[in-house]
Amino acid sequence: MGIEAHCIAIENPYEPARIAFEELVTELSSLDSQRLTNSELETLINHDGFEIMRLLLQGHLEERGPNEALSPVVNSAGTVLPHKRERGRWLESIFGRVWVNRIGYEAKGESVLCPLDGNLNLPKEFYSLGVRKRVASEAVKNSFDEVVAAVSTTTGALPNVSQSNSWPVLPLTSKPFIIKTQKSETPKKMLPFWS
Repeated sequence: MGIEAHCIAIENPYEPARIAFEELVTELSSLDSQRLTNSELETLINHDGFEIMRLLLQGHLEERGPNEALSPVVNSAGTVLPHKRERGRWLESIFGRVWVNRIGYEAKGESVLCPLDGNLNLPKEFYSLGVRKRVASEAVKNSFDEVVAAVSTTTGALPNVSQSNSWPVLPLTSKPFIIKTQKSETPKKMLPFWS
């Protein structure tokens, strides 16, 4: 006897976000929450708020894909990509990790093209442009560890990085740039990670 896997389609992809919001309202209305300080309330709402926003983004992504292209998919070289298959990928957004399910089109000897990636302006990398912008904003002011801490506490993104591995979000430019270091260190020239 084999095991069968079945996908369960959610009629309303925003339902999980609505449920999470109602759970937060219920928690805020509870007797236990009536004893919380303002700081504790802000922490609770911030944490659960990111999850609600992540669920809203996830719902929107589910609503948009995977949908088949209405016309033939042609790559930049003019080659028609007739073969299609459903593909998914993780995306670390400023609200947290979401799953993007889309259809990829391909032809023998050609790279896969996912029109939804283009429609959403998704980067090829794991981290969304929102996370990358936040990291770039912090990187001009702080050390690597401070950037990781700031992004972790001000977004739902959960970077799992150390200085020994690369966090593929910097730079946002194709040109080399200089990282300013402490006065005792020599400035370091960095090349784009896709070089």
